[in-house]
Amino acid sequence: MKNFVITFIAFFSALILMVTTSTANAILYTIAIVGFLLTLKWLFASHPVHSTANSKSAQIPKPSKEATVSTKNHYTLPGELYEWPQLNEYEFEVVGESYYQPAISRIHEEWVANHESVAIPPLDAHLIPDDNNPYDDKAVRIDINQYTVGHLSRDDARSFRRRLGAKKMTGQITKCKAIITGGHDLANGQQASFGVSLDIKPFG
Repeated sequence: MKNFVITFIAFFSALILMVTTSTANAILYTIAIVGFLLTLKWLFASHPVHSTANSKSAQIPKPSKEATVSTKNHYTLPGELYEWPQLNEYEFEVVGESYYQPAISRIHEEWVANHESVAIPPLDAHLIPDDNNPYDDKAVRIDINQYTVGHLSRDDARSFRRRLGAKKMTGQITKCKAIITGGHDLANGQQASFGVSLDIKPFG
């Protein structure tokens, strides 16, 4: 298509020049015009405009600055949520918990404050398709007690969305059991980081 446009412009330029000036000058002008157009074509071919889509999709879902604060998300859950079958294995790890340590710590503190036992039993985790995530519109966010505690990895999020689609639940919030790990005191006096593991079937 580009070659056709160049030929078309060169032909009509030569035709106009031959009518308005001598044949020799018309040939020289035509050569100059074709050379200019070919130079433009080379410049655009050598320096294409790169889309930001690829660089965006390569990033791991990250929270906004406000999300790192241990504040609850405000939303109303549907009355009936599909719960993934319990396996009692908790081998499915959430990613990005390092961004949400204050929120996970708050969940831990609230449990200890309201119960005699320090050990936290499995809790309900909500798996939320996060279509508006600025880093990945296929992200899946994990909330516990309406605190965000992490995300599924990029590959797992896509597999999970396909699993939702197979069950005709595209875009729906579902839930599963989850355990919070870590938070204990270390020998050096510091506290171990919190982690979150889900009780759902791993993706093959």
